[in-house]
Amino acid sequence: MKKINQDIVQLLACPDCRGNLSLATDSKSFRCEKCLHEFDILKDNFFVLLPKNISAKKKEIMDWWGNNKPDLDAYIVGSENIQEGSWEYYENTDRKWFKWHHPWANTKNPIMHKWVDYASLLNKRVLEVGCGAGTMFKQFCGLGIECHALDLNYPCANLTHRRTELNNFKGKGYVYQGDAENLPFKDNSFDYILSYGVLHHSEDTQKAFDELYRVLRPGGNFLVMVYNKDSINYWWHIIFLWGIVKGKLLKMSPKQLTAFRTDRNYQGGNPKADFLSKKELKRMFSKFSKVNLHPTGPVDQIKLLPWSKFPIFKFFVPTFIAQKLVDRYGKIMNITGEK
Repeated sequence: MKKINQDIVQLLACPDCRGNLSLATDSKSFRCEKCLHEFDILKDNFFVLLPKNISAKKKEIMDWWGNNKPDLDAYIVGSENIQEGSWEYYENTDRKWFKWHHPWANTKNPIMHKWVDYASLLNKRVLEVGCGAGTMFKQFCGLGIECHALDLNYPCANLTHRRTELNNFKGKGYVYQGDAENLPFKDNSFDYILSYGVLHHSEDTQKAFDELYRVLRPGGNFLVMVYNKDSINYWWHIIFLWGIVKGKLLKMSPKQLTAFRTDRNYQGGNPKADFLSKKELKRMFSKFSKVNLHPTGPVDQIKLLPWSKFPIFKFFVPTFIAQKLVDRYGKIMNITGEK
């Protein structure tokens, strides 16, 4: 195992008490100088910094996403024939990411270039909260940007770290298994934070937003994506069609229904998936000095609408009208801002 950069050690803090961490003499673990909690170092630049006590709900979320990774298996039928962690696995995962975000978020590489100003992040320190299979981690590190990627579950964090072994990154890549609600970093540590489609799945989403504020440097910027409650998808597809027409709201709450009809809905849904309104988000991000809310998403979600279920009434919305609807009532909400 390579010698750990002392600048990285100085960046870290205990997720339980925020005490300083010191490196063991064998370089195989960290120890909190305050509460004496020990944390494992699994491989070069791969650290386990989870809080000591994890609730039953958080454990459920952690295990579910570890078994249902947001990789190519979520998009490609028959992907079981591709070996996990192989070059082909990552290339196909990234290709699907690119395709899903085209053209509203990217028309070329790097992925998400319409939303992330990569050039401004050179010589900056980036944190990605909820790295999944490491698609965005690759975009940052491949451009020579120092990126610290964190995920709650080990399988996703391990897949992201595997990219450092397969790619000759120009930048510095560090991977953590950690908790977004108890980030293992000192205050004011990062110049930019990305958390894309992750924190609405957290046990305590407000606490996760507060943690982003804590570790972001004054003047630092962020991009967070959550599900948009002020959307056609939420009110028409989930609440009206599934909740009322199909009677699901007679058996479950709106929050249970959103978990049922979002990620892996064909397998019965996921443990938690909140949809948040503009009003709620303005309150939840009130600590930040600047906050901008951008409804967005694939045009196809609105262009077809649910009328395809009723062929006699089926119609197609012109693209320019669909785009205006997406810009106001899109499925997802991109939140940008500054501390």
